[in-house]
Amino acid sequence: MEVRFNNTTGSGNVFLGTLAAFYNTERSDLVAVGDSALYFNGFGAVSADDGTFNTAVGSRALKSIQQAGGEQP
Repeated sequence: MEVRFNNTTGSGNVFLGTLAAFYNTERSDLVAVGDSALYFNGFGAVSADDGTFNTAVGSRALKSIQQAGGEQP
């Protein structure tokens, strides 16, 4: 199982599932539960806030999301 395969500097993340958040490298405050959940999260992100504060539960949930992110509480 490859979980957090490319994560380098992201923090406060929880990834559970095969290829969960696979392309995430430096996005933080994420929860990805399920096969390929948040797979492309942060891929192509421009702003430091892009792809942060996201939660995805379920197989392939938010798999294609790249730059969207939630607001910090």
